[in-house]
Amino acid sequence: PQTGRLDKSQPLVCGHTAPVLDIDWCPHNDNVIASGSEDCTVMVWEIPDGGLTRSLTEPIVTLEGHTKRVGIVLWHPTAQNVLLSAGCDNVILIWDVGCGQSIISIDETHSDLIYSVAWNRNGSLICTSCKDKKIRIIEPRSGAIKAEKDKAMRAAARYADIFVC
Repeated sequence: PQTGRLDKSQPLVCGHTAPVLDIDWCPHNDNVIASGSEDCTVMVWEIPDGGLTRSLTEPIVTLEGHTKRVGIVLWHPTAQNVLLSAGCDNVILIWDVGCGQSIISIDETHSDLIYSVAWNRNGSLICTSCKDKKIRIIEPRSGAIKAEKDKAMRAAARYADIFVC
């Protein structure tokens, strides 16, 4: 691998109108990535086999639904075309990327900024940490909180066995 500064003519993935805050490779297709941005959108990109030969400016799909910047994007571990995004609007949206629509909105669960989100292995639960110092285990289909605990660091160890199931 080559080290150092990239050539300015290097092709880029550039479709957002503001800085990109997070990206995630699709676990089901090595050529697909999702990006979340300060422009309040999530974009899904297909990287050609062999890499970029020219800059990509048109995503496969643009997902719009957040009212503030999108800081987290995360593909579902087992279901194809399912993507989670979390924004600074304290909302988690779960998207059907194939139709470009939000299929689940978890919008009254977090009272403050969502710091991180993780799926369990089979995608039946998500775990979130929040600026309100709470860790939550959430069943995403219903939005139901299965477990919630103050002081996230202690709770993480206690709920690890629930989350791994």
